[in-house]
Amino acid sequence: MSNPDNSGMLRFLTDELQAAEDAGQRVWILGHVLPGWDATSALPNPPNLLYQIIDRFSPHVIANVFMGHIHDEVRYIYYANNATIMNADTALTTTWVGGSVTPLSGLNSGKLYILEAYTWFSNVSSFSELDSQGKFGAS
Repeated sequence: MSNPDNSGMLRFLTDELQAAEDAGQRVWILGHVLPGWDATSALPNPPNLLYQIIDRFSPHVIANVFMGHIHDEVRYIYYANNATIMNADTALTTTWVGGSVTPLSGLNSGKLYILEAYTWFSNVSSFSELDSQGKFGAS
């Protein structure tokens, strides 16, 4: 019980985030249960350690965090260095916590929608000058 990462999950997470940072990539973190979500964390400090990990790798690597299972729809904002001054200047990223598929004792099932989220891409196969090895085919 003295090891706050007895499953190795936080170590795995930091290794993956470091590899993404080294490769210049951005990631989403998807999880089932937010550590310490009900303030009865069985192990010492996992919520604080996760906060430190998010602080270290946000916003340049971690694009967003998505969690579930608490049977309520909420959003959390992570602030730099667990800031006491919480404003747009210290905000790092958010965690979207989805509601449950099934209602639980007085709580509604999920109905959260992420609005005004856009993904932009370029169809590089349509640029023949980028296809120096003929792998994409001209279109």
